[in-house]
Amino acid sequence: MFWGVIIEPNGSFESMCEDILHITHVCIQEELKDEKMHRAFIKIDNEEVCIASITGNNLNYPVSVIVEPEHSFTLLNKTQNVMYFSGYTIVQNKLSPEMEDSLVIEKQQLAKSRKSEKRKSVVAPKKPLSPASKKIVRIGGVEKSIPIESYEERLKKQNRRQRFNNAFI
Repeated sequence: MFWGVIIEPNGSFESMCEDILHITHVCIQEELKDEKMHRAFIKIDNEEVCIASITGNNLNYPVSVIVEPEHSFTLLNKTQNVMYFSGYTIVQNKLSPEMEDSLVIEKQQLAKSRKSEKRKSVVAPKKPLSPASKKIVRIGGVEKSIPIESYEERLKKQNRRQRFNNAFI
């Protein structure tokens, strides 16, 4: 959302951010009352910092100053000219207490369901197929029976292949 403020000569603007504030430009009025360098300052936590130095040649100065939520700040104009500060705010999604409670409950239920799924997989493992299990497949009009390996048999074959491959490394 667009944000802007006008500060009179030797004036200041004090505020507390509810959202993230990104100050992007500092400008001074067109009719300069003096020809020297003009500086804009920001004061946060009793520390004053120059954020823009504007000369008579260029009245618009791009900046990138981000003020985090719940921080108070003061913009200072220490010149004899009017200064304009502009930028935008980034609104953070704030949940109402009811929504926060329901979100916590949903997370707890999801965690419980995941735990119960893990328990089921530990308690009830897959039943291995018997070595005699076969599946009949029709390929090009010809029926073939293919033996189906159990999970344990596939693991044994995999282990044998890995040991064989590792022997040549």
